[in-house]
This record gives sequence, structure tokens and C-alpha cells, in this order.
Amino acid sequence: MRFFTLLAACCLACAGLVQAQAPSVARVAEYGQLVQAKLQDYVVHVPAATINATVEVLVSMDETGHVTSAKVQHSSGVAAMDAMAVNAIQKASPLPLDHGKPVPSISFLISNPAP
Repeated sequence: MRFFTLLAACCLACAGLVQAQAPSVARVAEYGQLVQAKLQDYVVHVPAATINATVEVLVSMDETGHVTSAKVQHSSGVAAMDAMAVNAIQKASPLPLDHGKPVPSISFLISNPAP
């Protein structure tokens, strides 16, 4: 089920995951898979939204991965879809750490899965 995408590597760099260089594509993909596995039970189909509907959510976490804030950055255009994405992230808390390191802030794209 492909419903989740991490935004570009620059988001991870801005979050403080790396100091001097941008993270590799493999590292971003690996972290994305960890988060996707955590979210998969909470992301549900929203009938009012098209299958292509996508919402961007900015997530802040504490040092243990507990979500402290989840806010819609770019709406899907369907309030129920946006609410589902934010609720999924909150229910999945705590989110995985990146190689044992906290991820203070990161953006996720969540798409409406097929029914």
C-alpha cells in the first residue's frame, strides 16, 4: 500500500538529522518505510476524496518520537481527508526515531488509499 511519502531530503536536513551533508536517498527511503509501517493501520480510505487526494502534514516530535504537533500545511481540499491524515499521525505516536536520533520536525505527504 503506497500512501505515504517523505518530502525531499532537505526536510530531514532542516530537522537537524544531519549536520554537514544532506541525507542519502536510501536513508530518507529507509526512514520513510519505518514511518509508513507505523502509520499503515491508521490511514484509511476517505470516500469523499479522490484516490489521488494528498495532504501535507507538518509534524513535530519530542526526543522520544511522541508527536507534539501535527498541522496541515497543504490541504487535500477535502476536510475529512485532512482530518484523517492528522488523526492517523497522532494515533501512530510515538513515531520511529531515525537511527536512534530524534526527528524534531518533518513534513509527510499522505494520499487517500484505495478502498
